[in-house]
Amino acid sequence: MTDKEHTLLLASIAQDFYLSKLPISDIMKKYDLSRYLITKYLDEALARGIVDINIHTDYARNAKLEKQLSQALNIKHLYILREPVNPSKRQGVLTSFAAHQVQAAIAQSHVVGLSWGKRSLLSWMPLAARKPMT
Repeated sequence: MTDKEHTLLLASIAQDFYLSKLPISDIMKKYDLSRYLITKYLDEALARGIVDINIHTDYARNAKLEKQLSQALNIKHLYILREPVNPSKRQGVLTSFAAHQVQAAIAQSHVVGLSWGKRSLLSWMPLAARKPMT
């Protein structure tokens, strides 16, 4: 298989998986490839820039620095946010991100103690999530 044919195969598999939402088992049958090769080719398509995944959020994280510090300091949940494009939104972005992380962490809890500087973290949580909290 030439490099051009391989690139076309990577693109086809990626389109079937990401855009057409075909399960890997169907892609395996379609291309007569193992599950291992399908996942390997999906990773290769991403690494070669054939696939580009964009995540649109109100904040950007620094995954590389998060990983380095998490390993160096042995911290399981560590998040580093990049400076927002508009510095005046810094506090809102930080507080909103923290509220979502805390909300996810305490979703199954019955008793929660929380302190947060001058501003209440609860005000940034959706109403349904804060009904049982005060």
